[in-house]
Amino acid sequence: MTKTDTSPVKILLGTGLDSRLEVFGLVERGIPLASVHHFLSDLHLLKDEHVLLRIIGMSKRTLERRLGTNPECLLSPQKSAVILRFAEALELAEQVFGQRQVAISWMSAPCLLLDQLVPIEILHNPIGYELVSEHLTRLEYGIF
Repeated sequence: MTKTDTSPVKILLGTGLDSRLEVFGLVERGIPLASVHHFLSDLHLLKDEHVLLRIIGMSKRTLERRLGTNPECLLSPQKSAVILRFAEALELAEQVFGQRQVAISWMSAPCLLLDQLVPIEILHNPIGYELVSEHLTRLEYGIF
């Protein structure tokens, strides 16, 4: 199993946040679009329009246009929370599966134990995130 050096959450948020309260404050202000672009580029997800639409609600072209016109642009708090949930779920999936690419593949495919829902498609909802997180925890501990 290959472990990645940098966690998805650290790629997205950087390393300067020491507490969950600071993360909350950042999400409330809005995560910078440039950070989201870097995160998605680092994970090689920019080319996947489906992922972009589900996670941040915009196409690659729209994302790049907004970055070009206003590099300081911030996501809304709601969209910031969605991208953070995605990064946290991906981090947990990496722990369970051992490899980032396997985790991304799992998150992009229908899951039998989630009634054939695609994990990435339900992360926009806090209950969906909870379902994905619980399922990954069960997998990690061998509880089906």
